[in-house]
Amino acid sequence: FHRPVASQAIVGSSGQLQFIRRRRPKAGPAQIAGQIPKKRIELSCATKDPFRVSLFEYCVERTPVILPISGTGSRLVTYARKSSSQAATQASVNAQGTADADTVFMAPEDPPPLHAGDIKVDHPPLSVLESNLGSAPALKQATRSTDFLLVRRDGKYFVREIDSMLSIGSVEPRVEVISPNTERFKRYVKDRVLLWILREFLKQKKAGSSKPSLKKSDVYEAFDRRRTYPETSLVKTLKELSSFEHGNYF
Repeated sequence: FHRPVASQAIVGSSGQLQFIRRRRPKAGPAQIAGQIPKKRIELSCATKDPFRVSLFEYCVERTPVILPISGTGSRLVTYARKSSSQAATQASVNAQGTADADTVFMAPEDPPPLHAGDIKVDHPPLSVLESNLGSAPALKQATRSTDFLLVRRDGKYFVREIDSMLSIGSVEPRVEVISPNTERFKRYVKDRVLLWILREFLKQKKAGSSKPSLKKSDVYEAFDRRRTYPETSLVKTLKELSSFEHGNYF
């Protein structure tokens, strides 16, 4: 597992470290597992909250086919295959109330959780990271007591303990991955830019602006991948929703 070292060059001489001690609910881990973030700020590791911190490293693919964005829910499921349907049912009953309660025991005829390979009968279980977007094999790594997560926000540095670390294998998409430079890909890119422009105008209007406006540089900065978002296409899309006056688009 890759462990970048937090040196003085990263933090700087004036950097202030603030240690966050996680709030521990009275009901223990069961209460933590039942809590769902309600605000966007609660997704930040720089917030004092009761949630666990898990680090995922995609060690096989340099650029995974699908990556979840902030707020996307995923679950870690353990699969094990038994010699018969009766054995799988009995194993599920015996696992209730134990550490294996979340393990899915499969019968010999059940399909494998991943297309890349199958789990043999009575062999070690397989952990899989699953979401609506895709699934990938996962391997738990041992956490060290000297490992901490350093988070920077608003010029301040926050230090949090790391509860678990996982190495993620090749991602198997569950949704269609749009091929680049196709007509559908171009429509998706244009719709994404249109949605961003509309949201920016609405945000300014809610803030009290009587005439919301944007500059070309604002759009260029928001969509800086020129191979995907050429400047000519961005300006063309901006003109569809606004009129140009005195260097701004209203």
